[in-house]
Amino acid sequence: MKIVISVLAAIFLFAFGSALQAKEFLRVKVLSKNTRPGDTVIIKLDSSYEIKEARVFTEFNRPAPCFNLDRQWYCVAGIPSAYSKKSIELMFDVKTKEPYFLMIKEEISVGKKSFPKISWPSPWPLSGQAEARVFREKEMFKIKIENSSTTFVPSGAFALPLAKIKKVTSLFGERRVRPKPHLPRIHNGVDFRAKAGTPVYAPNDGVVEISDDFYFEGGFILLDHGGGIKSNFMHLSKLSVRTGDKVLRGQIIGYSGKTGAGISAPHLHFEIWVHDTPVDTFNFIKDFNKLIFKK
Repeated sequence: MKIVISVLAAIFLFAFGSALQAKEFLRVKVLSKNTRPGDTVIIKLDSSYEIKEARVFTEFNRPAPCFNLDRQWYCVAGIPSAYSKKSIELMFDVKTKEPYFLMIKEEISVGKKSFPKISWPSPWPLSGQAEARVFREKEMFKIKIENSSTTFVPSGAFALPLAKIKKVTSLFGERRVRPKPHLPRIHNGVDFRAKAGTPVYAPNDGVVEISDDFYFEGGFILLDHGGGIKSNFMHLSKLSVRTGDKVLRGQIIGYSGKTGAGISAPHLHFEIWVHDTPVDTFNFIKDFNKLIFKK
């Protein structure tokens, strides 16, 4: 994997007038082996000075907080499944307790990845009232997904939200091809077959940002796990948590069902978003747990 590091700005010394070499101040190490569309880039930051705050952002999303685990700083960034360029630029700005400020850029090569195409029916017809409701729900989700908490960080390894996975019925990134003139729709999560009433568990500690009934998603929950990482759950038959609740890894947050317009069979739709970008659910859990928590 080709990695190119360049300095966007020298270190600004708010307390001192001298300059330091950027490489002496901050070392950026990409831990991820796979950097393809839909993957999560996991980065470790090391500094000669104590880091107080760090953020990462790309050309297509807003700055999001990095996080400190046991005195080691990590950043994560998602690559969109529709990304077609050969490389991606990650930008970091870091503040230390000295205080110093540094902004650097890292360019990472992006490999190729193809996703399966599946024939899909035309969109569910909407009345004017339903269309207005869907718009409000999309705006609510957009506001939440674009803003990451800086008050807490991921507290441990991630787990799948079901006690037992019987069958995966749809994978992340599927291109659902609909009759013209409708454009293909990208599947942003993974679908698990689950009988109605199957307990759904929080994959990690977090805060409930949305717990509500949505038009297409049905019973819907959005969790913020800190560090720019969020998860959501759709088509739930029962919601066991409320907006604003704090949840623990393994806590029951709801029960699977077939709620939502156009849903014909009970299942759980599960997504993970990194810095307002949906990422491959299985790859995220595998890489995050292995590279950060050694599990």
